[in-house]
Amino acid sequence: MYKTIFLEKSLLGRETDLNDPEKVLIQCIRIAYNDMLAAGRYYISQDMDARCSNLKSILKESNYIYSHDIIEKTCLLFGDREKIGQGNRYVTRYGLAQKCVNMTYKYLYVFSNYIRRKIDFSKCDCPLDSVILEELQLDKKYSWSKVNKEEYMICQQLIKEKLEEEEDIGELRNIGNLAYDFLKW
Repeated sequence: MYKTIFLEKSLLGRETDLNDPEKVLIQCIRIAYNDMLAAGRYYISQDMDARCSNLKSILKESNYIYSHDIIEKTCLLFGDREKIGQGNRYVTRYGLAQKCVNMTYKYLYVFSNYIRRKIDFSKCDCPLDSVILEELQLDKKYSWSKVNKEEYMICQQLIKEKLEEEEDIGELRNIGNLAYDFLKW
């Protein structure tokens, strides 16, 4: 028990009150946002609080039901141009948004006991990153931070097909393509 609490507090932050679902929820979003910053930090301003608050509003507006519309709405949080940067040094709004949204749902799943919301994770997608793209043998073709919607959908379809080949994955069967991240990351 104490090991688990330590790990939870390590990830969510020591000051996060695990008995306050709203605080845990916003921490899940903030951690996901930080994950996205692995590539995004070079291209976007650091208005983390506003973007996290706006993503929380987008999630609430959708009743926390996962859909690609959430990714589309999140794209708008990163400006009005699809490509951010110049020449070969750029990211796409879609790449940043998919990472932020999908990682948020991953953390919401991990901390679902604290969130205290009935969230249906069955339609969730797998967050694309270099580990997943390498696992799919697409790392030479795509970069998660530069992916567009069409490329993203190709990756998610391939993930779906790979998951159909998996036999005994227990509770992960109920979390859509997000299961692939738990299996392969």
